[in-house]
Amino acid sequence: MRRHISKAQTQTSTPQKANFEGNEVEKSDNQPPGHLELIAQEVTKQMNEAVGKFKGEIISQITTEMGATVKEGDKVLIDQSKLDASNLLFKLPKSQHSSYEVWFQVTSLPHHGTIMVGERNITKEKPNFSQYIINKFGVTYLHDDSDSLADSFTFAVWPNKKSKSATKPEAGFLEELFNITTTPGSPAE
Repeated sequence: MRRHISKAQTQTSTPQKANFEGNEVEKSDNQPPGHLELIAQEVTKQMNEAVGKFKGEIISQITTEMGATVKEGDKVLIDQSKLDASNLLFKLPKSQHSSYEVWFQVTSLPHHGTIMVGERNITKEKPNFSQYIINKFGVTYLHDDSDSLADSFTFAVWPNKKSKSATKPEAGFLEELFNITTTPGSPAE
């Protein structure tokens, strides 16, 4: 007598394993449909939370007053005490610290004044300066003598390999606002 065995009867219920983002995930016939998708969503959520925490750590590493005060029509030196992002280098392995320097790019210029590095104005065409420049010479904000009591500029900041030109990367940079408070000058006589 011949017995017929179906294909379904010959299959065993061995778990299948997969590797997702470095985590081993097991799937067997006993798990509900969509199980792997739920695991993938949870891993993605945990990764996003970790990235958010990492970004928060970087932001807290910028040492700055994030602002300066200037008399109307006058200038103020923005030095290391007012703007210091050199701690971004500490996110790199210690052996790489000397191979990198911190660069800034002004992404939104002030409306009521000018930022200068030495005698050169920071412009949309030439928006970059380094932490080294801030530490050694500072950058200057020159108020335009308007009646505005507040101004600001936005900058991106990132660690840049010394052997490469300072170009803002697509990712891995911070963007911050630097506020400038203007105190009124004496009325004209």
